[in-house]
Amino acid sequence: MLAQAARAAVAGVAWQATETDLADHELVAWLKIQMVVEGPTAGEALSARIRDEPHAERFLLYGRIDPDSVDDDQHTFRTSMLNPYDPSFDYSEWIDQSMRQTAARLLQDINLNLTIGEVLGGYYLMRAPLRARLLERRGDPTHSPRSSLVWAEVPILSTAPPSAIAAVAQDDETVAGVRASVRHAFRGVNGATTPGSNANSPVTSRRKWQRRTQP
Repeated sequence: MLAQAARAAVAGVAWQATETDLADHELVAWLKIQMVVEGPTAGEALSARIRDEPHAERFLLYGRIDPDSVDDDQHTFRTSMLNPYDPSFDYSEWIDQSMRQTAARLLQDINLNLTIGEVLGGYYLMRAPLRARLLERRGDPTHSPRSSLVWAEVPILSTAPPSAIAAVAQDDETVAGVRASVRHAFRGVNGATTPGSNANSPVTSRRKWQRRTQP
């Protein structure tokens, strides 16, 4: 409920930001390169999706206007879909429009989440690398490398008892690699290095740090 209210409150700001993005022809062209388009096929159908965005796929049908149905007085007309594919017809304008609309939906969703995060005093962490690359390419001042922490792939032992977790943390050598990965991710976030660490070798830096702190 809170998320829906926040989206409604910032919808206008996100829409303006999306219009600005769509005016950036280089950004839109880059997004089109990230798309996989299939069609038009039989029935004049087309599928457009963006890589790394499983929920951004769109299925579209080409609508043909019946010229005999146009009513200038009532401002109405009829369209028909699922027509046979016409190899002599130029579908390029429709394909380009469909790709632009697909890009617009993604940009609008990103701008909504960025605006909500800004209003609430938080950050929008990108779970999809493509979104982070898009913001980096856009030069967005709100983009933060904090998203790299989401991709660190640190395992979660949510069902293990505390005693087992304590034993693993003390004895399992795999935990050393996990800790090193987390430290490496944090260094990417704040640009800092752990005291006594070697930025090129997280595991080696851990051993050096242990030797310096152990009595």
